[in-house]
Amino acid sequence: MKNRFLSITLIALLLGCNSNDSSTQSQEQQESNTSIETNTTTTIIQEQEESNTSIETNATTRVKSALLVNVEFKSSEVVNNRAAYVTSQCYTKTVDENNQVHNPCFSCHINSKEPNYIDDADLQTSYDFSEYTKKNRFTNLFKDRTKEVVAQSDEEILSYIRQNNYKDENGTLILKQRLDALPLNWDVNEDSVWNGYTPDCYFDFDADGFDRDANGEYTLWRAFAYHPFLGTFWPTNGSTDDVLIRLDSLFSQNEAGEFDVEVYKLNLSIVESLIKETNITIDDTNESLYGVDLNQNGVLDMSQEIVFNWQTPEYNTTTRKIGNFSISYVGKAKKALEDNSYLIAPGLYPKNTE
Repeated sequence: MKNRFLSITLIALLLGCNSNDSSTQSQEQQESNTSIETNTTTTIIQEQEESNTSIETNATTRVKSALLVNVEFKSSEVVNNRAAYVTSQCYTKTVDENNQVHNPCFSCHINSKEPNYIDDADLQTSYDFSEYTKKNRFTNLFKDRTKEVVAQSDEEILSYIRQNNYKDENGTLILKQRLDALPLNWDVNEDSVWNGYTPDCYFDFDADGFDRDANGEYTLWRAFAYHPFLGTFWPTNGSTDDVLIRLDSLFSQNEAGEFDVEVYKLNLSIVESLIKETNITIDDTNESLYGVDLNQNGVLDMSQEIVFNWQTPEYNTTTRKIGNFSISYVGKAKKALEDNSYLIAPGLYPKNTE
């Protein structure tokens, strides 16, 4: 099958976790029962004297107890870093011990391309920080964890990573269950409902990359291939993950409002073409079924690609709507585009994309 997975190049930013200085941190770890790291290390040392069965049991307990950590979500006080919005990567040394100059800043600060108008390539050569921001407060990144690492056996590490801290033994999403019974101290606006994202992906992908729930139904999440960027995020440096996309549900419906996975595949490919601003290969598709000239050859026939041929649409002053789109979605999303409840443009995802 062609085009089973979308291929979109992503630029990822890892946000570091900041902490107080090492001496304060050490005291807090000895005094606070809520320190996961201390409890985990203590548990690990104890487990070394126990059986493999005990290791698995305690590791499972650690995962469950981690979800019960008391977090003060309502606090608006800055604890230790008023510049936490500056990521730890921004403090990377640009000159190494051999006086070789490196430019990691180019990964984010660039001569931008429409529709990104930030255009801040000048920050590659200008360390434009405030006096406060110039100090690197991500001190946890410099903590020597050699003793903790040595204390962990390979068996314990394998036991821990081979368990599932996302789903329980019945396939229930653990965090979703926790959010459904929202703890009072998590209810920031006191409406008894979790207003943020609630996990609903089961990470059970079929041959086309579509996620299925416990009943085998589509969740509309789809995994896609991507290029890790930059070197910090390569698997060789310990970074591995799945990258998923989900469009609004109407993109998975035909014009009658019924779910149609082929419609969803086409709309995902159309979005990919718009983001990359290039042609995208698809499986043989009968355009007459959708009323859209996907290959831009002027007739409705069999198509093997989405052709990117963007022309500025027209605004009708009488109807006050944008029309005459050179590229269109298919199915119910096509109708939404025509009535302008959803729009389309190069470089932009449609609204409600996750």
